[in-house]
Amino acid sequence: MLNRKLKAILVGIALLTIGTGIIGCSAATTETALKADAGQDSTADISDQESASVKEAVLEKVVKPSFTAEGIRALSVVNQGQETFAISYNPKAYKSEFDYWEISVPYEGLNCTDTEAIYKLYGILAGMDFSNEAAVAAGTDTGIEDTENIIALQFIQSDGTEDSASPDGNSEAAILIGNEDGSGNYYAAVQGYEDKVYLLNKGIVDSALSINPFDYILKISTLVNIDSITDVEITVGEETHLISKEGESYKFDGKEVVKKEFTTLYQALQFIILDSELADAGEKDSESQSATDKRNPVLSIVYHRSSEEAPEISVDYYELDKTGYSVETNGMERFRVPREDVDALVDTIKAAFK
Repeated sequence: MLNRKLKAILVGIALLTIGTGIIGCSAATTETALKADAGQDSTADISDQESASVKEAVLEKVVKPSFTAEGIRALSVVNQGQETFAISYNPKAYKSEFDYWEISVPYEGLNCTDTEAIYKLYGILAGMDFSNEAAVAAGTDTGIEDTENIIALQFIQSDGTEDSASPDGNSEAAILIGNEDGSGNYYAAVQGYEDKVYLLNKGIVDSALSINPFDYILKISTLVNIDSITDVEITVGEETHLISKEGESYKFDGKEVVKKEFTTLYQALQFIILDSELADAGEKDSESQSATDKRNPVLSIVYHRSSEEAPEISVDYYELDKTGYSVETNGMERFRVPREDVDALVDTIKAAFK
């Protein structure tokens, strides 16, 4: 636990010292990519479904995908008919480069991606080999026809001339994962070209099918680019305070403060460590959500942005038990945070406005 917390804090501190300031988490809500609904034909053309989590571009469907880790632009994983993970490259003018990746499933683009971790995953996926077709004996049940396991990708097809720095992909492939062959591989085919069967390394495929999304985000509740805000509204109990900035002018409740005082408090708002996902994350029904809405947060923080394109971000902390709070960001409540960390932040806020 200590090592993970230290890593998250060190990453956050590093982000504060580069570029234009604090790197901003995206709050753009995206729809699921390449969805495979229950009961839907698993070999239907899922790559044609409209999705905000995959860039809208003219993409070539390729029979033999070939890409590098740096050339991947979107990934969707469907496991047993359920989309369990989706990420896409989505640069915006108000973002810092670090923040261009958005995990739309399951996090709705509301948490910062750990790009080091995601590129390690991409490096593994880039090892999938489609250079040779498999010799499948007659009568072999490859499992491809009825599969509910799909790895869908958008990428820059490697042909020796590709520009891996381009923000756009030029190709796509939905890889249908079939049965194991008994020799450490899965039978697989590219959607639309099911007559061509490949053998893909089991370890590589399992790396995608067994993704734990929590492993691919920074373990920090919020990280909002300081250059993208006009002010921040902070509510503790019955008290509401406003910190604001305009150019080189910094204020607490309308009173001028020095930049260091402003940035010290602003940074303190960011670094509440995510302990874990809530046990019922993503499974709340309308009745329990209604009950949630009636709770009063221990701490509420609203970031007002300087650009119309950059969405407002609200962060609320609710009591869970004696050791933890939950954190809700723009209506998404998925994570547990240490009670002591939030209580310390509340004390810091109160001290700043004495």
